[in-house]
Amino acid sequence: MSSPNIVERFLRGEELPVAADQIENVLAMLWQAVPAERNITRASEINLLAQMSSPALIDRTAAIVREFSKRHPCRALLLVLNPGSEQEELTSSVTPLFDSQDAGQKITGGEQILIIASGQRARQASALASPLVLPDLPVAYWFVQGIPAEAPLLESVLEKDPRVIFDSLTVEDLGITLARANALFEKNRYAGDLNWQRLAPWLTQLEEIFAKPEAASLTAGIASLSFVIGGEILDENQIGQPALLMSWLAQRFGWELVETLDYVKGAFRSVWEKERREIVVEIKNTNAAMKELCALEFVARSAQEQSTLTITRVENGARFSLQTVLSRDGQNSLQQQTPTHAPPALAELLLREFEREAIDESYKKTLTLATKLI
Repeated sequence: MSSPNIVERFLRGEELPVAADQIENVLAMLWQAVPAERNITRASEINLLAQMSSPALIDRTAAIVREFSKRHPCRALLLVLNPGSEQEELTSSVTPLFDSQDAGQKITGGEQILIIASGQRARQASALASPLVLPDLPVAYWFVQGIPAEAPLLESVLEKDPRVIFDSLTVEDLGITLARANALFEKNRYAGDLNWQRLAPWLTQLEEIFAKPEAASLTAGIASLSFVIGGEILDENQIGQPALLMSWLAQRFGWELVETLDYVKGAFRSVWEKERREIVVEIKNTNAAMKELCALEFVARSAQEQSTLTITRVENGARFSLQTVLSRDGQNSLQQQTPTHAPPALAELLLREFEREAIDESYKKTLTLATKLI
């Protein structure tokens, strides 16, 4: 395995198949065989674990991991685990995590280990992966498709106090993911949601509007709230953004949950209450390619007037802005639009969450409500 040809293939960045129980030995032989004149140093400052269930996500995930490793040299462990499959499969490979170099250029990097397992082999893969987590280094555990009900490898690294990162935008089971994340917070563990970062422009805009005198009557008497998300089908596992946003609003305004989300007449509906005043919230969908929040609308009523606040996402190529209209009895009292900007790439979101210095307490409170809501 340590022949010059194999070493050169490794240094060129090729993916090399390796028996799962021989990964550590093979990596040691490959790195030891790197010629000194190549000026390559093996180094890792963290363990980055990325778990998914679909092989279709391997290439995208590997590309994101490579971007991550440019800022934080790491040992990346990519796990593709599908225990529900009828097939029995266990394959693995290794790839270096550095770019090709010019002659004489010094380079530092780690390695990517890919393990694909299905059926009963999936649990075996978790046991094989656990010893591959480098000791005495911090752990970032990224669940690419949400946190599953059972995650044996996560349980095995909890003593390392890992940074658990997930994305509630696209998960296989939103309820389980939010519940598992909330349980981590209850145990004083770290949990970060990439989807919460995507909502930052909406949160900023709402706070700005709520602070304006024109919005006083709106915030005092909200009667209904509706969200519109993209997608031809209203999928209960893709309503993470409105679920988080309504939960943030609830903890901000002191709403009490009366009825959890239920599917009623083509929409998800929940009911909140404040001071015996009912707030009905609905989530609807529209035929848009991007499965993110497209618009929201507040309606507030009093004996004197009805106020409406609408915020709409306006697409402009790869960029977008948020357009806000506040009206009273059908007459616009406020209009504004944020500057257009490009949404951050997934690799940047992952880096931001990993480099966050402290737990986002606002998200922690929001997640507690969202977990009850789903």
